[in-house]
Amino acid sequence: MGNIAIACIQGTVSIGEFLHSNYCRRVEDRQLKRLIPRLLARLELADTTVTTLNLSHSFVDCQILRLLTRPLLSPRTLVQELILEGNSISGEGSALISKVLVHDRCIKIVSLKNNPLGNMGAIALASALEQNATLQHLDVSYCHIEDSAVKRLAISLKSNSRLENLFLEGNHISSTGISSLIDCVYDAKSIDTLLASNHTIRSFFSSRKIYSPSLPNTPANREIINTLTQVLSYNRKYAVKEAWLRSEQNFARIRACKLLRCYCESRGERADFFMVKFEAMGENLTPHILRWIALSWNATNIYNFIKDTPWLVERRV
Repeated sequence: MGNIAIACIQGTVSIGEFLHSNYCRRVEDRQLKRLIPRLLARLELADTTVTTLNLSHSFVDCQILRLLTRPLLSPRTLVQELILEGNSISGEGSALISKVLVHDRCIKIVSLKNNPLGNMGAIALASALEQNATLQHLDVSYCHIEDSAVKRLAISLKSNSRLENLFLEGNHISSTGISSLIDCVYDAKSIDTLLASNHTIRSFFSSRKIYSPSLPNTPANREIINTLTQVLSYNRKYAVKEAWLRSEQNFARIRACKLLRCYCESRGERADFFMVKFEAMGENLTPHILRWIALSWNATNIYNFIKDTPWLVERRV
């Protein structure tokens, strides 16, 4: 008879491959239906050996998340990684996860990549970030998030000094959204807002090349991406791998780098070019910056700036 084939959207597969795929999917479904109750039972019993909960591509929806919420809210649960990639978690499910993050003191990694969170889901997570003090990595790549929700996430990070990575690639982020992220880590409206920026976030994208379907490759967009990349490099420059080892001195050095950039921009200079030169000038640059600060800032804080500058903290021999 020849090879019988079934036409699919993805292409053409043989009837044998089609039946085998269906069989594997049914076996996988049965395994998942047995797996989730077992995981819930272990969590309910406060099994401290469960530190990673990986239910990626497991058809997790709001119904399953409601079952997970109660044990995860228990102080006896020691889950540190919550991996839920490629499921059917919407804004309602994101609200349940946010509730856990508000009260949790153990979870360090949450990955919701490839879930239909939407703007409402991202906004719910933003509210949780303002109250959470343990989460270090949040992945919401390819989650149908737009500029308005990105702006809300950026605002929330100004109240969060623990999160290190917030992955946003693959979402519908335009230049407006990128500008919100820049304001999060480098709010140059005034020196006070600059110092109040986020100094701990290291990356908004998991790869070096920023990808967003709403961000065409234009000179203007390349410029703002370059700015975001440079400012994030200051956060990484004096970052400490272990969060508990961070000190005020680390943040002071980061703030000083951003003040230097702001000073360069106020003089109409290219910050990326002159930053290296200015740091090499050492103490000779200090009077010029102090004069600039005195004109636009409370002069009583000048002492703190001198203490914070990297070239005074790390003198070259």
